[in-house]
Amino acid sequence: MKASDYLDRLLGHRPDPCKTFRPPDRFSAGMDLADTHHTQGLVFPLRRLVQELCGVLRARDRGVQALQIQLHMADQEQETIHLNLRQVTRDRSHLMLLLRERLERLQLPCPVRHIILQADDFLPYASVQPDLLQDSNTQPQQDYSTIERLQARLGAESVQGL
Repeated sequence: MKASDYLDRLLGHRPDPCKTFRPPDRFSAGMDLADTHHTQGLVFPLRRLVQELCGVLRARDRGVQALQIQLHMADQEQETIHLNLRQVTRDRSHLMLLLRERLERLQLPCPVRHIILQADDFLPYASVQPDLLQDSNTQPQQDYSTIERLQARLGAESVQGL
């Protein structure tokens, strides 16, 4: 590229086609913690990380169907929690409800010093507007929240359906 060509592009006299940047369809964020001995101490940092994830999902008009939470312990061990959903979602309260259920049955062998929330695949999200005058003959959309809560509490292998 000649110097005059470059100057013309800088000054706006010639078009300067640039490749658009598209961030990857992944999310990963973490937090350092004071030594957290109980799972209840993980709820607040998780709430902040889930809120950040949901903001990214809304900005991209996407949703997630699987999350991973990595807990880095004080003794250099690592615990990974997998959360698999039946439907694509970006609802912060629903995700936090499922994470609380999962944390209730988790036993921490030693204090947690770092937490990471990851979502590897963003999926298309179809938001459904509630019908103002719902026809009684139409079937309601299937709700998987009860199954997801039971799976979060009892384990994915324990609950397959209602």
